[in-house]
Amino acid sequence: MGQFMAVAALAIMCSCSVKEDRSGCPCYLTMNVDEFVREGLVSGVVSFKAAGLDTSESLDFADWFGTGYTVAVPRRGLSASCVSGLSSCILEGNCIRIPAGLSSDPIHSYRTRFVPEGDEDLVTAVPHKQYCRLFLVTDDPAGQDSVVYRISGRMAGLDLFSLTPLPGHFECPVYPDGNGTFMCSLLRQDDDSGLVLEAFDAGDEVIDENDLKYSINLSSALLLAGYDWTAEDLEDVYLKVDYARAEVTVTIGDWDGGDSRLDVEI
Repeated sequence: MGQFMAVAALAIMCSCSVKEDRSGCPCYLTMNVDEFVREGLVSGVVSFKAAGLDTSESLDFADWFGTGYTVAVPRRGLSASCVSGLSSCILEGNCIRIPAGLSSDPIHSYRTRFVPEGDEDLVTAVPHKQYCRLFLVTDDPAGQDSVVYRISGRMAGLDLFSLTPLPGHFECPVYPDGNGTFMCSLLRQDDDSGLVLEAFDAGDEVIDENDLKYSINLSSALLLAGYDWTAEDLEDVYLKVDYARAEVTVTIGDWDGGDSRLDVEI
């Protein structure tokens, strides 16, 4: 009996009661994913990171609509993330990586950092656009079927908790859509990502570096046009290359055929 009472007393001492300091007790954090579902983002990954905690879970968000996903977390500095849209991109730990030769998936994400309070807490995940669709229109007399475009740069990933670009070799083709326009999706970059747009004479499926027609310092052109890579939701970009005049028009957002031009070497 004495041994049983000692064990029971120890269990009580180690438990969390309303009369004690509860800072060491877990907080049951609920992540509300309803806004993702409303945007048609019905699956993804939720991640949580703190001292002694580093966990991720793949979810069908629709299954948690109206109730939220609940996890026990420590009551100290916590990073939480919710991401959707991963397909070709790879999730490595807390980082998204773009495989060589591919453009970005249509990734939307949410992240926050805070100190959970009380026995229960709630965060509402709101999706934000982490990719930029780049549309290219050109008057190159060679025609859409005779030119191959490629974008390369020095950033090929994204940190889920800070949403900062991660270094790596990025390179992908800019595909024609059949309507005179080329398109590529870029994961969040920065002003020093070293993005370059190159045009090659079309030949075999493998690009021959000797067939380079011209190149454009895309990072510089976007910076001069006022593109904001730190925006909460990234805007799309339209480039119109005037081959004859060696100029490129950069339009941020919906393209209306505007005539502001930036001089580039072609």
